[in-house]
Amino acid sequence: MLSVEGDTIVSSIKPQVFGNEEKESLIQLLLRSADGSGSSKSNFSVLSIVGDEGVGKTALAKLVYNDPRVQKHFELKIWVCASESLDVKQLIKEIITESGTEEKQSILTDLDSLQLILKGKMMSRRFVLVLDDVRIIDSSEWQKLYVALNHGLQGSILFVTARSLEIANQLDTSYPIFLVGLTDDVISQASDLTKSEIIRSWRALVGGLPPSYRDLH
Repeated sequence: MLSVEGDTIVSSIKPQVFGNEEKESLIQLLLRSADGSGSSKSNFSVLSIVGDEGVGKTALAKLVYNDPRVQKHFELKIWVCASESLDVKQLIKEIITESGTEEKQSILTDLDSLQLILKGKMMSRRFVLVLDDVRIIDSSEWQKLYVALNHGLQGSILFVTARSLEIANQLDTSYPIFLVGLTDDVISQASDLTKSEIIRSWRALVGGLPPSYRDLH
């Protein structure tokens, strides 16, 4: 369930509905943001999912990204694993690669040329760009990316997953979504049947076992 606490949306994952309500609420939030909520300063909105490692940020983002309504709504769809990118220049190269461009960006080393290629790719197109597991915090670095992204059509979306709320704030996120996993209270109160359902739900959404698997026995 998604609830608002201040300027942050908190998602508490509960047994038996693991990911379903979160997915639908996030899809609706994304599509509403894409339908004209862009500010005068930017043609794109920033949404982010924040949470600890293993809580299911990437899995939830993939469910939203792959939903037919999202795929249909945006002309350009790009997913980038950002965890290995140490700076925005490297990240821009990854975005260009994942966008399917034929430019030989691998041989380019200067930021201006990379920004120019990305601007051309985004120009007058409504895009959804997912940056998964972002770790770059420096706000001045992000402006180098935003210069290019702002050439997309109004209603475009930058969709980020991160472990730190500080990163979401640096990205000027409209509504950071804090994903809360299986709490000690949920686990301690769950029956054996519910615990089995938690494990099945987690496997269906994320794959593998929950971080608190040992506590479910």
